[in-house]
Amino acid sequence: MRGRSFLAPVAATLSAVVLLSGCGTRASEEDVRAGARQSQVVSLDQASVDALTAAAQAAQAAAGGAPVAVPGTTPGTTPTGTTGTTSGPARPGTTGATRPTPTTGTGTASQPAPDTGKCTRSGTPVALGQVGTFSGLAGPIAGDGLAAMAVWVKDVNVRGGLACHPVTIYTRDDGGDPARAAAAVKELLGRGVVAFIGNITALSQQGFKPEIERNCTPAIGIDFGPDWSTTPCLFPQGGGWRESIAGLVEQAIERNHTKLGLLYCVEINTCSSIGKDIKAVADKAGIHLVYSSPISLTATDYTAQCQNAKSAGVEELIVAMEGSAMARLARSCLALNYRPLLVGAAFAVNPKQADDPKLRELGLAAINANAPWFATDQPGLREYQAALRTYAPQIATSGVTVEMYASGKLLEVAVANIGPAARTAPLTAPQILAGLNKIRNETLGGLTAPLDFTVKNRPRSSGCVYLTLLTDKGWTTPDGTRPLCPKATA
Repeated sequence: MRGRSFLAPVAATLSAVVLLSGCGTRASEEDVRAGARQSQVVSLDQASVDALTAAAQAAQAAAGGAPVAVPGTTPGTTPTGTTGTTSGPARPGTTGATRPTPTTGTGTASQPAPDTGKCTRSGTPVALGQVGTFSGLAGPIAGDGLAAMAVWVKDVNVRGGLACHPVTIYTRDDGGDPARAAAAVKELLGRGVVAFIGNITALSQQGFKPEIERNCTPAIGIDFGPDWSTTPCLFPQGGGWRESIAGLVEQAIERNHTKLGLLYCVEINTCSSIGKDIKAVADKAGIHLVYSSPISLTATDYTAQCQNAKSAGVEELIVAMEGSAMARLARSCLALNYRPLLVGAAFAVNPKQADDPKLRELGLAAINANAPWFATDQPGLREYQAALRTYAPQIATSGVTVEMYASGKLLEVAVANIGPAARTAPLTAPQILAGLNKIRNETLGGLTAPLDFTVKNRPRSSGCVYLTLLTDKGWTTPDGTRPLCPKATA
């Protein structure tokens, strides 16, 4: 049961709906919608965090994993502000890959030693930005991610903020439009944002990335693609593109599968490079990509693709699609009595979609940037799970929520690296950038394989990924929280 990781890009590609339903919360639905229409910065207290998480849950329940349209919203203008507000045994390693023993700490302390000073009073609030495609196709996916980012903000503020500075986060939906993403970055910088966090810009990175690079404003976590680990201003919170591609191939070898297939969505530009990179690594490893086809995430049936993959002898079908489309694919293939192992991204499957009986029957292997969200043997995972239980009990742990929380923890380490000076004046982008570039051998309490941002001209991702497997019994992890660190990369 090996996971494929190329799907992380798919995950990044998953756009999500704006969370705008207040059912069962203390904040009214109309109030939340009004804030969206007026493009105001909404300050979220605990009641609003509840509203945010309930909205994500309501969107998922209403759609059953299908694309959702939320009434009363204008894509690209919905801001959210948040203020004060089973692991299994490790398998033997594969040739060319390493599986380091999981750590239970935060990794070797970055230099200088993190500031451990106590807050005696609140400092100047610090503004963070979040830009992404949070509406349209695959809406139910990013909803939980937005809620998880809000939970981290609430959690860090309860613990005193970032170096005693209360955190506010401003979220902008770019609607998948690069021009909107660029405008959102400019606007938020004008509001005093000093770093961007938890961004999902697979559809809009051509606008987002140049604006980030213009002044090298730090962008921390979530996004995925060939460039995310190689740009000095972008900081991944875990594994990246290269190791995901290599990991998927190495795991196919472990299963003695030599024939791979690929279905990639036409809605996302990143998908176009997946086939080339998979083929390059597979060819070196002596296995073959024998079938490849574009698909649409909105298709209701994939019988033709299943038949073609079956005829080509595909044993593992890599699927660059979100969870509801995967479920439709599973139904199409099972109707032909064709049972390939699907390989995708856990990020792309929300908890409701993971309950689909046909998807579970066929099976989904996934490689993840961060440690399995359901494991409990790492302190960072236990902290993340406790934060969700405390501030958003409506939201289940998932691939996207652990990545969002890890992004927040990465920012915490960066600010701690600034030292006592971080508490005496407003935080700035250059300070945060310097703190990030001091991070070395950092595991975030076991949320990721070690991250090292001290070496220039080298990919910044961890170089490792984690394996998960969806079966009829739910999510499992064949290697526990032991990461897979491939030597060969795309």
